[in-house]
Amino acid sequence: LATTDALTGLRNRRKFDTVIDAEWRRALRQHTPLALLMIDADHFKAYNDAFGHQAGDQVLVGIAICISDSARRAEDCAARYGGEEFAVLLPGCSPADATKVAESIRLKVEQWSDKPGVTTVSIGVASITPVVTMEWSGLVEAADKALYTAKRNGRNQSVAATPASLSLVAYFLFVSDAPRIRPAETHALIVAKTGRDITCLDAGLALRHLFIRRTRRVPPRCALRRAR
Repeated sequence: LATTDALTGLRNRRKFDTVIDAEWRRALRQHTPLALLMIDADHFKAYNDAFGHQAGDQVLVGIAICISDSARRAEDCAARYGGEEFAVLLPGCSPADATKVAESIRLKVEQWSDKPGVTTVSIGVASITPVVTMEWSGLVEAADKALYTAKRNGRNQSVAATPASLSLVAYFLFVSDAPRIRPAETHALIVAKTGRDITCLDAGLALRHLFIRRTRRVPPRCALRRAR
């Protein structure tokens, strides 16, 4: 099976999933941090519509080159995650170091374009030291959430996941009766146990993640509405 994206030359999604699973297990054994960057090309659909798919492909190749030039360690894994979205796995990277890599990528993309401001990227950053009760999907969710925060804040920027969002799922995987806890109660428990304040929406997402992890199915919409 192919492991490389034909257009950009980066790893493809299949290979990325294999690598992140292996690196997650390694970080768990060695008690080291694992960082992830989720990168999205800003206004890509509008660019494609205005200049054509061939020009859009050139933008994706240019972004891939900027990513490869910034994530240069042998253990780093840069991949085309899907469409105009990219992922960069950075084993052993703290939040500060991962943010530096993210900003390096963002600035190179911004400077690479021959028309300033036309081609930019938004980046979500997350870094965590795995524990046995967590899965790597939680790292992806945290980086993805940070990415959408960057989008909402105006694009062309890097945003790091907050400590509360990173510790949220990890903490509640220890709570045996968490599926029966309402989000409002979850919020109070997090404040009491971790000293970190988070929104009730985040608390609800933690319970949803725990439900999926334990039952391997997505809860029905009506159940989610009742939980809120």
